[in-house]
Amino acid sequence: MKNAIACFWMLLMLRRVNAQSDSIHSHQPLTGKDKEIVKWVGTLYEQGIQMDKDSLILSVEVQQLLVDEDLRSALYPKEYTWPTALTYLNAMELKKAFWFLINLYPDNKELVMRTILAYDELFEMDYALLGAFYTYSMIDPSVCHLEEGVPVITRPDIVEAKLASVKEMVGYIQGYRAQAYKD
Repeated sequence: MKNAIACFWMLLMLRRVNAQSDSIHSHQPLTGKDKEIVKWVGTLYEQGIQMDKDSLILSVEVQQLLVDEDLRSALYPKEYTWPTALTYLNAMELKKAFWFLINLYPDNKELVMRTILAYDELFEMDYALLGAFYTYSMIDPSVCHLEEGVPVITRPDIVEAKLASVKEMVGYIQGYRAQAYKD
């Protein structure tokens, strides 16, 4: 029930933001709860690992993953399962859930895409999927190992396969949107 209320509140706030003109926004500052929601949605799209010229920028979430073995174990299981993805969805830990959906996609394309398209009604899922990919893929134990807290990629082929899945998923999302706006 709590998750349903949170989801309803978020949807209401997104509609409120979209329904008001820019002049209204400039006169009504965001409340504390509104700021939390905006920040939460922003972190959903945030790419945890970014390159800036010659520097590698790691988000707080990625930095935590590098030092927290329990968190890494939870996010990188030997086998990705629907029950765990649903647990993350129900807990509104969407970025983690979307990471699981990326990993479930090759064997469950139709079900994953139905789930993602449902969430595309609330979020820009192309950006959310890219955010999840660029947050979690480069420190995935199936892709790299850590040497003194620094990821060393040993299986670029796995990263490329996951990126290909994300690109395919984004293509479906964009195709669905184009069809929906066309009708």
